[in-house]
Amino acid sequence: RIDSGVQQDALVKRSGDDSTLTGDWDVGGNYAITNAKEVTIRNSDGSQRRLGAGTVSTLITKHNQRVDKHKCPTGLTPAIATSIKGIFNETDPTVPFTNISSSRSYTVTSSTYWTVKLDYFATVNGVVTPLHDGEVNVQLICQ
Repeated sequence: RIDSGVQQDALVKRSGDDSTLTGDWDVGGNYAITNAKEVTIRNSDGSQRRLGAGTVSTLITKHNQRVDKHKCPTGLTPAIATSIKGIFNETDPTVPFTNISSSRSYTVTSSTYWTVKLDYFATVNGVVTPLHDGEVNVQLICQ
């Protein structure tokens, strides 16, 4: 909490002097902001994004799971990246499969969400079969 006197004056100390921050604060790339408890930036819709929580959000999904498009700061666009976390037989765990090949994770885009996909081939009871069981790592980024 800011002391009331400091709050009323709305002071920001920069370069060792006491002056009001009235414009952009460019440290020229030679300095850092350190020991800050929290830093937030404004997204294009006015909501806030906490940088302390990271600019990349990560979650685990499954085939055909929807992921809502997130908000980003003005000038950046929501994007998604996927990678396979694991492939395993959830549909029928009693039936073993072998020779997993040609695997991929990807997304299908709609206006407000992405649908995560997981495709691979495995030999099930001697037959090469397309499967989708497993988990996908998803990273939501602003680029």
